[in-house]
Amino acid sequence: MFVRLLIAGSLALVFAAGCSKKEAAAPTAGAAAGVGSSSSQFKPLPVPPPAKYVRDHYKSLEDCAFDWGHAGRCMPVPAGAPERNAGAAFFGPNYSNAIRDESQLEARKLALQQGYVTSLDEQPSNRAVGTSDTPKG
Repeated sequence: MFVRLLIAGSLALVFAAGCSKKEAAAPTAGAAAGVGSSSSQFKPLPVPPPAKYVRDHYKSLEDCAFDWGHAGRCMPVPAGAPERNAGAAFFGPNYSNAIRDESQLEARKLALQQGYVTSLDEQPSNRAVGTSDTPKG
């Protein structure tokens, strides 16, 4: 009997307290931090340009191998290709222009693991004479 009376009293207090308070809107993040509530203060970040997939053009196999770790990452430019007419003899591998340095470092690490080089050069390099877009993939 006492337990029922205690529960009933507790429920009555909860309902009474809930009904006596006014509903207030939740504060916004800016208001909670003491910042003005004007939404014009916060401009959206600019959207970065979409990444493109490109490949570098090289005059020599040595320049391509220097940039990408070993000659196996390079391929000859076909005869009659516009890149050859512009002075390129080799293409480097395809990579995302947004992460060229990271792609180059990974290619060099792989060359080291496979024994093509005896030490890892972590400094980015670019001996390319040009660059062209390639299909994604």
